[in-house]
Amino acid sequence: MALGKNIRAFRTARGLSQEALSRLTGGVVSQGAISALEKRDSSASEFTQQIADALGVSMRELITGKQDSVNELTKIYNSLDDDMQKLMLEQMRAFVKLNKRGRD
Repeated sequence: MALGKNIRAFRTARGLSQEALSRLTGGVVSQGAISALEKRDSSASEFTQQIADALGVSMRELITGKQDSVNELTKIYNSLDDDMQKLMLEQMRAFVKLNKRGRD
């Protein structure tokens, strides 16, 4: 998927118009520039970082169109209170042990 298609996919998944995305970039990227980028078949733009930040994704996610699992897990972990974070870590450690046993 090209950068423009990825921008559109992430933008629409968040329910944002091009104008709203422009505002999230602090006006650095105009609505017209976003429209042009979404129509273009390119792999990068001078605005890639600003758009990625505004959409809450990494540049890699925006360029490849694939969600970064580590980034997503970090966001989930950080959204939890202390007790839930401890529980999540315990569960993850249990999964790692099970995975290791499955390889042996």
